Amino acid sequence: GAVLGTLWLGVVPLVSGLIIQLFGLRFMATLSGIAFMSHQVGSFLGAWGGGYIFNMFGNYNLAWQLAVAIGLAAGLFQMTMNTQPSERIRLQSA
Repeated sequence: GAVLGTLWLGVVPLVSGLIIQLFGLRFMATLSGIAFMSHQVGSFLGAWGGGYIFNMFGNYNLAWQLAVAIGLAAGLFQMTMNTQPSERIRLQSA
């Protein structure tokens, strides 16, 4: 329970901050809703996909391999992402 408490929703401030940085405050609620809905869809697909892989192969080896590959790809994508605000956001704040 204590470990879960330190990790539960740990990405909320990070995602919210990135949304504000990239798009400003005007559409924050809508974009946050889309971002966190996509988290829930990913959670569903991960749980369902893991079960499907187990039913097909009798173990979770492929599921773990795919999870690591997807995590690494997401990390690389995040590290190379342009985090500068759009030109429109820069003009609005000037």
